[in-house]
Amino acid sequence: MRKAPNLAKKFVILTDTMSDVAGGPSGPGTTPTFGELAQPIYDEAKALGVRFSTTAIENLLLTLKGFAMAVFIRKDFSKPLLQN
Repeated sequence: MRKAPNLAKKFVILTDTMSDVAGGPSGPGTTPTFGELAQPIYDEAKALGVRFSTTAIENLLLTLKGFAMAVFIRKDFSKPLLQN
């Protein structure tokens, strides 16, 4: 990211698809843990403009974008957009 900060806005970290890895590089029950080692990387990414989100929010955004596109390209406004 430091070498190409303009790419940061193109990345999204999905926080609900990650889980902490137990232990640390020196073995179980040691410090620093993998989570402690990774935190500064995530902090820097956030400071550079990487967006953090969840799968639910991203799915909602994709749905809304698709709906907006359907409304935008729709030519016949006399018929309902959504039908049962």
